[in-house]
Amino acid sequence: ETFVPQSHHVERSIQDVLENIEYVSPSLLASRFDSCINTYQTSVARSPYVTYFAVKGIGRFMVSLDTYVHDADLGGALDSTLRVIFEHQAYGATPSLALIRLIERTGSNGGYGQRMIDELIRFLDIFSIRCKIEREEIASISADYVLSFGLVSKLEHKVSELMSGFKQKGELIYSIDLASCGTGCSTSSNEELPFSNRIISNLVSSKIVNAISPISRGGLFFSLFSMGESLNLGFDITGDTEQSSEKFLFDDSIGRAVLVVSEEHEAHFVDFMQETGVPITLLGHVTKGEIRIDDVSYGFIADLKKKVSFAFDNNIKKMASKKVV
Repeated sequence: ETFVPQSHHVERSIQDVLENIEYVSPSLLASRFDSCINTYQTSVARSPYVTYFAVKGIGRFMVSLDTYVHDADLGGALDSTLRVIFEHQAYGATPSLALIRLIERTGSNGGYGQRMIDELIRFLDIFSIRCKIEREEIASISADYVLSFGLVSKLEHKVSELMSGFKQKGELIYSIDLASCGTGCSTSSNEELPFSNRIISNLVSSKIVNAISPISRGGLFFSLFSMGESLNLGFDITGDTEQSSEKFLFDDSIGRAVLVVSEEHEAHFVDFMQETGVPITLLGHVTKGEIRIDDVSYGFIADLKKKVSFAFDNNIKKMASKKVV
């Protein structure tokens, strides 16, 4: 049997993530809401997971949309819902309203879509998130039903700059595990929320963090790649000796985030996190463009972006060929 070096396994996994995840680069979406900005004096920022917007004189909000088709089971739907909630809380947002839309095929008598809505309402009620429900019947859909889930959150502070990723070479990259915090370290006014958004909110207000990204779909690697692609900045990180490289880079368990700080603010950041009791781990630093993991180079982010662009085009073609509605 041919021996395949560990770095080759990681390289294949990176390629799989870039080719298969439904990635929409923030820079590819930059011009989508220009008319809204000009008309309503709205400022917009995006990450691969959420959209932030601030309306002058009204407030700051975060919104995202996820879709479950007919073959999604209840457990998967609840897990996806919790993931979306965390993707908001990773920026210090407080989820307040869920928008649920059920489209059923005319004549369908399964009723499973409605049962899933009932369970989602009960689940979201635990976190004091209100629900707005819309129903519609369409004869031309191929699935029995399509269920779309949107989440709207409120923010106290501006986070658009924090969503723009790495700023310069030499910044320090930390991971934070909010899932291990529990209610014991939360000072949020809403103690029922699954993660402590108050900790992140305090970090944002203190201006000691340069960038934030939840570790979500695609794992740590995808979060770091997304943070570097805008300015073609790379990263040099060291893995966890107690985990395989694949688990360290691509595990997408809910509750972790990447925080980026400058060298001048590092001591303040570490002291702040020690006071909260939330575990943090120094992963590495931002580079001029090269991606290095455990002293192995995986090329430059500008080259990997070309692969993403190719995969994005392919995903669009695949999505277009799978007409649901």
